[in-house]
Amino acid sequence: MVCNTLYNTEAMPTIAERTYTFRAAADLGARIQDASAILAEIDDSASPDVIEKIAAELALALARDSTRFHGVRGNQSAFMRETIELLVGAARKVASDLRYADLYAKAATSRSKDEVELHRAGRARAAKRWRDA
Repeated sequence: MVCNTLYNTEAMPTIAERTYTFRAAADLGARIQDASAILAEIDDSASPDVIEKIAAELALALARDSTRFHGVRGNQSAFMRETIELLVGAARKVASDLRYADLYAKAATSRSKDEVELHRAGRARAAKRWRDA
């Protein structure tokens, strides 16, 4: 969708496809499937805020590990592996952040009896201190 709006894909020449192979952790395939599902789910509800979070997480991941791509110069397989690892990690981090943000928001909307009592006692003490001053 973005590609069609930014580039005229109909006018682009056909490029011959090639299969790339590289060594990776045994669980990479499962993590790629998870990440693609996460990205598809995020795409369905892609608010500008969520898109910014993904972009920020990708930038942070690159900044945290600035040497990530230094050893891949001239090695297409290593570059692909590092790029996929970067995208998978960012997708998982954003999904985790969104899940925990929802949980925190739910927790913040309701107070336990202890929290209500703590706030009441604090207000009462502040009122007493204000009256005594």
